[in-house]
Amino acid sequence: MVFKILVGILFILYPAVVYYGLTHGMAWFGLLLLILFFMYQAIFSEKHWQSIGFIAVLSVGAWFQQATTIKLIPIVIHLSLFGLFYQSLQDKSPLIEKFARLDFPNFPEGMARHCLQMTQIWTVFFACNIVLNIGLVLWATDATWALYNGMLVYIFIGMLVLGEYIWRRIKFPSLVMPSFKDTALNISKHSRGIIGNNK
Repeated sequence: MVFKILVGILFILYPAVVYYGLTHGMAWFGLLLLILFFMYQAIFSEKHWQSIGFIAVLSVGAWFQQATTIKLIPIVIHLSLFGLFYQSLQDKSPLIEKFARLDFPNFPEGMARHCLQMTQIWTVFFACNIVLNIGLVLWATDATWALYNGMLVYIFIGMLVLGEYIWRRIKFPSLVMPSFKDTALNISKHSRGIIGNNK
């Protein structure tokens, strides 16, 4: 659990770390942190070859083009999330529905369609982020890239989450909502199984 929290903090702070490195002649520092993370994954997780592949790619990027490689990471993350949500749209139960059933085992009428629509919205959101980040890498300043990936994207995610919560309360007024803490614990406890089965 502690390791997961540390990883989460690392990825949240990653744009700030990258920006600091780029503006102080230390573009390699962010890449070094990622390489160390994937080395840990290669040793202690089941994703040995996948982690080794990431290490190889990052090492080549560090050697030839540090500044560009280090700013490509958000694109990789959004590509992974886009693939995850898009693939789930091909399944009987989209990803949002699988998570929602942790809180609501007995779905009210219309909830399945609501979850489908929300999964579609998140899929489009990640697709837009892929395109936008490609543009940021190619044409934006380092400060603009860091501002979007370090702050604005989280604001947009928060707006989507809050908007979905408000819309759900309007659409299903009689539905008893669990606390945010209970929902977060449910997702944290079962996410690996749900996402693993979705790949």
